[in-house]
Amino acid sequence: MPAMAAAPVSAHDALRSRFRGKNALIGVALFGFCASVFTYSILAVKQEKFDDIEAMLDEKRKQRAAQAAART
Repeated sequence: MPAMAAAPVSAHDALRSRFRGKNALIGVALFGFCASVFTYSILAVKQEKFDDIEAMLDEKRKQRAAQAAART
């Protein structure tokens, strides 16, 4: 049985195969960088305390209640 000849490879396919590994490495590196920036951002915001917001909201509620009482 004669051996089958390999299908001719186009120049485009040959060029793509040369850069496939490099592109995959760059893709993994970019994904890792983006994931680390996202994780750092989430952890940095989680550490902040927003206790003063509740006090500000209470003050606003009191002001609105006083304005509503003054109108009537």
